[in-house]
Amino acid sequence: MKRFNLTATIYIIAILMLLTGCAEREDAVSPYGPGGNALVFVSQTPVQGAAKDVAVVSGMAYVADEPFGISIYDVSNPNQPQLAETYALQANGVKARVIAVDSTARVAAVESDNGLQFFDLLNGHYMHNRGSGGHVDAEIFLDGDLLKVFRCDRDNTDGFNYETFVNTGTADSLWYNNFLTPSSYGNYQEAYSLYGFCLGNADTAYVSRNAAGIAVVEYTTGAVLGELNTAGKIRDAALNGNILCLAAGYEAIITVDVSDPANMQALGSLRIENATDIEWIEVVGNKAVLLDDYDGAFVVDISDPAGPSLIGDMETSDPNNFCIVGDYVYIADEDMGLVIGKLVN
Repeated sequence: MKRFNLTATIYIIAILMLLTGCAEREDAVSPYGPGGNALVFVSQTPVQGAAKDVAVVSGMAYVADEPFGISIYDVSNPNQPQLAETYALQANGVKARVIAVDSTARVAAVESDNGLQFFDLLNGHYMHNRGSGGHVDAEIFLDGDLLKVFRCDRDNTDGFNYETFVNTGTADSLWYNNFLTPSSYGNYQEAYSLYGFCLGNADTAYVSRNAAGIAVVEYTTGAVLGELNTAGKIRDAALNGNILCLAAGYEAIITVDVSDPANMQALGSLRIENATDIEWIEVVGNKAVLLDDYDGAFVVDISDPAGPSLIGDMETSDPNNFCIVGDYVYIADEDMGLVIGKLVN
């Protein structure tokens, strides 16, 4: 009888330990707020160092992997990402905090100590760097022989820049005027700290200015078309038609009617109880996905811009940046690496 009780006790303890361990693993990435289940966890993949940013093109995830450079993962099966390739940054720039990849997956730009370092991904060679260090956001587009670069730096001597470069190399080996002389250039400088941006129609960009709200800029000339100061600290913006959605720090999300850039109107906002500091935002249809610097991702229904509502969330350890492709949300997390979630109805 004593042996039976001891065995049963050990069995119960083992089961409790197993259940507790599973709960702890799930808690790191499970929904934890009242918003529902519009975002579900898919997978977590450790990277070589610290995942700072991620871009996904054609089933490949390009991770700004500090201090190693670019780590490329095959995410054609989001449940089991596989490391495919790595590119080291040049010796004088090992930060790898921001990454941008063009839609053809031919060119990558990675933030480093001395600016954006550009790589020809077809053959893996480093081309050159552009600008000073300190970029917080970048987008690049390859259009035939023309490379278009949008970059934002918090330094008010640099600011938000639009540049184009003409390929002087070959189709197999790109080269862009050594990145010393852009063929066209537009610059917007402010005394404020500039953060993220998003592109609009008719050569416009919406630039986030932290405590000073947003500015609508004609990026080819740097001319300011409109300004709006709002509550919160505006860190990023995403456009949905004529509705601009703002990542607003402790204010979480603010929606703005930008149909008339010279007379923008705030429509609605939503504070999220479990959010601490919303820094990044992306919009997919009528959903806005917000990334908190501490607490993970939140999904907000913006079908009624005047009354946005929380419909999902997913906690991660120390998120840095993210992107969305289709229904999948790819998060670069300092501790967890590459975290993938899926948007569901």
